[in-house]
Amino acid sequence: MLNPRASPAQPAVEQIQAEVFTLTYGAIIRQLLADLGEDNVQEVNRQLDKMWVAWWGGHLCNKRVRAWIACMQARVGAVGASARVRARTFPHT
Repeated sequence: MLNPRASPAQPAVEQIQAEVFTLTYGAIIRQLLADLGEDNVQEVNRQLDKMWVAWWGGHLCNKRVRAWIACMQARVGAVGASARVRARTFPHT
């Protein structure tokens, strides 16, 4: 979806991102074809599948790590809050 407020001289960010993605993906495909041979389409597809699995696995791992960090921060925050309440309630313990 293009930004309706973008001026003709300044393309919308979504359009720029799509163009960068297309150029990057095209460059990867072209390099794989050059490395593996123009007629070796099955191997190119296999390599692309490996790249996708590696990227998606890393993406999911990154999401799990961020969720774990958020969970630990919430636990530490809850423990800290209860310790502050305890310190005010029982100042000598």
